[in-house]
Amino acid sequence: MLTHARLLKMVDYNPGTGVFTWRIAPKKGPDRTGLRAGTVSKIRPTCTRPYRQIRIDGKTYFEHRLAWFHVHGRWPQGILDHINFDSLDNRIANLREATHSTNKANRPPPKNNSTGYKGVSFNKVYGKFQASICRQYKQMHLGFFDAAEEAHAAYRAAAVELFGAFARTA
Repeated sequence: MLTHARLLKMVDYNPGTGVFTWRIAPKKGPDRTGLRAGTVSKIRPTCTRPYRQIRIDGKTYFEHRLAWFHVHGRWPQGILDHINFDSLDNRIANLREATHSTNKANRPPPKNNSTGYKGVSFNKVYGKFQASICRQYKQMHLGFFDAAEEAHAAYRAAAVELFGAFARTA
């Protein structure tokens, strides 16, 4: 397991830019001292967004987790959320520890959303817009509304109440 002391010895991290550079070049290949560390991962079916990765001592780590470890001296407790939704932006100000629900709340509306508003769908049976939100794997019904904007306002209020100021509501 990578120790904090070993990480500090191997790489420098700029918290303002989120960029890691090599202090000591990896053993294989050309001397990379001073160059940016890591590569961008390929998108796989299980991972829909690209992430930067760094290989240290034969093990590959996600750059955002290394950033947290570098700054705080401990590994994140669980999920790290990119606040601005850019998985390649590893500035420490853009990272926060999150629960699965909080992380999921910080996502854009699904691509198949027909209303254009996150948390809002049209209920054909009632002929109204329905607002709902999910927390801890449980769907919560927020009500039926005549206008999509009203339903979205109910969703936004619930998102801020449940997930705080960083909840993505658009």
